[in-house]
Amino acid sequence: MGDTITTIYGDIVTETQVNGRTIRHHFHRFLDLPLMLGYQHRGRYVDIGIEAGALINVFMRSSGYILDTPESFVNLNEQSPFKSRLGVSYVAGVNVSKPVGIGSVYLALRYRHIPDNITVEQASIQQTYRQVGLNLGYILPIF
Repeated sequence: MGDTITTIYGDIVTETQVNGRTIRHHFHRFLDLPLMLGYQHRGRYVDIGIEAGALINVFMRSSGYILDTPESFVNLNEQSPFKSRLGVSYVAGVNVSKPVGIGSVYLALRYRHIPDNITVEQASIQQTYRQVGLNLGYILPIF
């Protein structure tokens, strides 16, 4: 909402509206081991598939800043309320692929659900995540 500063010089009264905004970001990096099952239907021009499974988190690293009080931020490299491991999360997706050369180009829409709070129990905040992503890649057969 801002604040008002009133300045008085003799008979002259000046009111100044002051507003401020600070934007800070934080990032999470995950290393996961996937356990996935899928089915792919071979079509005439493109292949269509579905996939589902679990991701076992090996570690999670956080960096950047989060809001600690309405006036201050905390550097996550100095003090982090986030866990270093998440346990198991779940993923599902659909994909479309097209044979190109010796491999295939694919486009996959994936959803990841992390069921637990990603902060430690004694943290003053609670944060959960659900991620939707669009993956583009090239499948190169090795067998």
